[in-house]
Amino acid sequence: PEHGMIEVPGIGDVEFQQILEDAAGRIWAFGDVGLVIDVDRNARQFQVRRIPTDQVNEYLSVANVSLTPDGVVVAGMMGGGLRVFRRSFFERWGYQTGASMVEAKAMVADGAGGLYVGSQCEGVVHLDSAGSQIAHLWPDSACANALIRDRRGRLWLGDTHKVRRWDPQAERYDVWTLGNGSGGVFDVLPLLELPGDTILFGVADGRVGMIDPDDRLQFSDHYGNILDSPLWSMEF
Repeated sequence: PEHGMIEVPGIGDVEFQQILEDAAGRIWAFGDVGLVIDVDRNARQFQVRRIPTDQVNEYLSVANVSLTPDGVVVAGMMGGGLRVFRRSFFERWGYQTGASMVEAKAMVADGAGGLYVGSQCEGVVHLDSAGSQIAHLWPDSACANALIRDRRGRLWLGDTHKVRRWDPQAERYDVWTLGNGSGGVFDVLPLLELPGDTILFGVADGRVGMIDPDDRLQFSDHYGNILDSPLWSMEF
């Protein structure tokens, strides 16, 4: 406790895969087998929850978590669609389970009350604020390793050997294909928007690249091949 830690007794050996802080400052820790710990840091209290599936006594692990624009916690399930936290429990929301949304790998708000949800390798589903499907982007092939929405409202997707962009205002798709890195593994993992309309991205072989305001793809000497292992996240 003197280090700001809260011990949670009785949960056993749990691997926590996702952590999220909501608008009220509560910490949500998502473990395997559908375990969720909701921590109120101010009151130094916590609650242990489970995310149920449609089958009795079976729970799913969380692939990704996000917040809707109105601050609702959304959990993307491995093989189980989406769950939102309302009325003190998690309930099924929006796009149901099925072939086009087996695993919600990445999620980002659309700026209008809805959500973009990226699947394993079957594109991105655009949901409105009620959870109804607006569109299915890149339905046949895109693998959503990462999603961001830039200041101009364009959606960027980190794919296998590609960076993709969707401009909803212009209704235009753009794609940049990466060449092989030294190890031949070049999934685009994290994406980050920098000031001045520049998109920075990390590659699974350790490279850091960028797409500049003129839409030119480059691997700058400033970053170079900085690591010999995958880049999983970046912050600015």
